Amino acid sequence: MGTKPGRRRPTQKAREHPVITALIVALGAVAAAGLSSFIAVRCQASPPNDVPAAFQGTWVGQTDEHNGTSPYRTTITVGSGTKHHDIGDSSYAVASGCHGLLTLSEATPMTLRLVERMDSGPCVPTGSITLTLKTQDDVAYIYTGDKRSGTRQTADGTLRKIG
Repeated sequence: MGTKPGRRRPTQKAREHPVITALIVALGAVAAAGLSSFIAVRCQASPPNDVPAAFQGTWVGQTDEHNGTSPYRTTITVGSGTKHHDIGDSSYAVASGCHGLLTLSEATPMTLRLVERMDSGPCVPTGSITLTLKTQDDVAYIYTGDKRSGTRQTADGTLRKIG
């Protein structure tokens, strides 16, 4: 049982080499898969956000309906989120208090347009709010909505960022 002339019999080390190579390839594939998963998770860590950071926070001030009612305290809280989703809430210190949810309809670096849906209190059930940056700490607030009676209600004021 010899070898043919010109051919040598493989040594033990030479026979083990393919196993080591396969092991190294397998470990490299596992490491690459783990790295890919890590990168995918890191890239998905930040949810989409259409709300400019300058608007995020709590805004408070007096707003006026210009219809003879006294100005009242208005609080608007804005978080992060995407168009057509709730991004915050509103509250008004009127007779029995009102609270609403705010849905983002449009955002630019200087303006937010929101749809307001009241979930408590005697206020107008739905309306539109526009917030326009005046300074980094002040926004112009403009509200329009239709009362249950069908008449148009408007209000405006300046809100200051408190948080």
